[in-house]
This record gives sequence, structure tokens and C-alpha cells, in this order.
Amino acid sequence: MINCRPYSFFSRSYTLTGLRKRATLDFEFIREQGTMVIDDVFYEILKTKIASGEWEVTEDGVPFAKAKKVSAFRRSFDIQAPMGELRLHAEGLFTFNFFLEHHGELVASITRKNIFSRKATIQLFNDQVEFATAAFAFWLSIVIGRRGKRSS
Repeated sequence: MINCRPYSFFSRSYTLTGLRKRATLDFEFIREQGTMVIDDVFYEILKTKIASGEWEVTEDGVPFAKAKKVSAFRRSFDIQAPMGELRLHAEGLFTFNFFLEHHGELVASITRKNIFSRKATIQLFNDQVEFATAAFAFWLSIVIGRRGKRSS
């Protein structure tokens, strides 16, 4: 299990700990971009085009993973990661819980502690899911949550 905690109540940054790893996730203030640092390995998350729903993660400048929003009306992403094609989707319309699937098989879940908390846990059900892939999936779930807050 991976525990996800914001630095502070007003922070846009998160700390992820678990599976003998530690990561920090930072979000840019306005743009949907940011960084991940996992055990001293730097990852940059870039939106490929300004108005697109596509992101690319690079590890020290080398492509690591990509994600594309399935539809403007759905809270889901297709992710291309080292283990292959993944689908990240919300559990329901009014929830911040997400499922990560590989060929229809549930490989991870992202669950908020409660509806008032920004703390979450990532539960991995498959050993092939890399920590960095799970962290990126969590990052995407936060992006969707931030979009929802802005539109309400």
C-alpha cells in the first residue's frame, strides 16, 4: 500500500510513501504539469499541447509513460506505461476514488480517506505495476479533482 499525503492543508504538493519508496509530487499553480521525484530519480510531467488532454512523463529526459484523456466528458485516461496499456477511471460520477486496469483486470485502486480529506491510499493488486506508474496515476486523479473544484 502507498500512502499519499499533502504537505499541508493548502499545499499543491504530495508525499507518497510505501513499498520501501518515497516520492514527492509537485503541481504547477495554473498549468496541468508538474514533477515527481522518486528515491532521487527525477520525473517531469508535461502536457503535450496546451489545450489537449495528453501528458508525457519523462525520466531524466527519456520518455517513461504517456496518458490521454479518453473524453472531455468522462473522468478516465488511457495510459501507456512500461507494463503496457492501462485505463484509469473514476469509480463513479461523484467520487474521487479511481481504478487502474490492465486489459480489464483491476491492478490498483486509489481511495480517498474520506470525502473531506485530501489524503489517499494506493492499493496495488499486481506486482508488475511500478511505483512510478502508480504515482503518475495518482497525479492524474488529482488533476481531475482540481478540474472539478474549478468548475463548481
